[in-house]
Amino acid sequence: MITDRVEFRTIGGAEDLLAEELGDAGLTELALGERRVTATVTGPPETLTRLRLSSTASLPLGDAAEPDLGPLRESADRGMIAALAPEHGPVTFRVGHDSTEVRTALTERISAEFGWENAPGDWLVNLTRYGERWLAELGPLHWTRRFGRLERLPWSSTPVLAATLVRLAKIGPGDLVADPFCGTGTLLVLAGLAVPEVRLFGSDRDPEAIRLAKLNADRFGIRARWRTGSAESIDLRDGAAARVIANLPFGKQVGSHRDNEQLYPAALREIGRILDQRGRAVLLTDDKRLFAESVQRTGGIKIIRERVLSFGGVSPTAYVITPTTRNRRGRGR
Repeated sequence: MITDRVEFRTIGGAEDLLAEELGDAGLTELALGERRVTATVTGPPETLTRLRLSSTASLPLGDAAEPDLGPLRESADRGMIAALAPEHGPVTFRVGHDSTEVRTALTERISAEFGWENAPGDWLVNLTRYGERWLAELGPLHWTRRFGRLERLPWSSTPVLAATLVRLAKIGPGDLVADPFCGTGTLLVLAGLAVPEVRLFGSDRDPEAIRLAKLNADRFGIRARWRTGSAESIDLRDGAAARVIANLPFGKQVGSHRDNEQLYPAALREIGRILDQRGRAVLLTDDKRLFAESVQRTGGIKIIRERVLSFGGVSPTAYVITPTTRNRRGRGR
């Protein structure tokens, strides 16, 4: 029986959502920290392969100057490392540390005490420090090793961010989910992985982004309709979408605040137009004041919830938007 304390990493602001996902997967004794949830795993690693809100899974090794190798030894005996290790050949590992001296000493110690093979390019266990804490990352449980790599542009959403927005959207089977700023399609791919029966529509003004979105969808076996076009004129009829999810241009890597002054009101009018009366939109932006003011000036929609997320040195807000009760007018598509 596998019994390990495992730390799962996520983005800031999504810790409670990850805890819910871990609980749904049968993990117990959940403890939330900043950008992480620690839980007890009792069962095969297959229970962890479907987690989408976790980027990495690691064994905590303490916060002393040197790592506590006790959990590592126990896991190699009867825990996650034993379950993940190859049937033939030694466990592979690497040590990540800024100090060459520390890295060399720890590498030699692990090799001598455990009989593992130092393989920086093909490791199962990665000993590293996050701040003051030592962790042993489990390679097979990294997001990309579990699901595969997505084609990206510099401003593309990360898979864990996309999974967070998808969870906030509360998508149901048969829903039409639209992303009018779809970029390389990460949000819609994650929506398709979460709810296989969903219908997906993505548009973006960048033809290269749409090309990569199609590649990503095909790679993950996701069916979707893709269009090259502006979010100011979405190719959907009135009330067609049950859900809208989007990572809006912040005006930093893409566009500018001045561009957003025109874009946000126009895009919000279109999102309000295509949303079903019982629909829900989850929209992420760091241009917060402009976004809130644009919603106030847009008839037929309202903000019902806000969640601040943090990743990559920014702290944007995910806004949950729903239609108001007033009747909406718009042109059919």
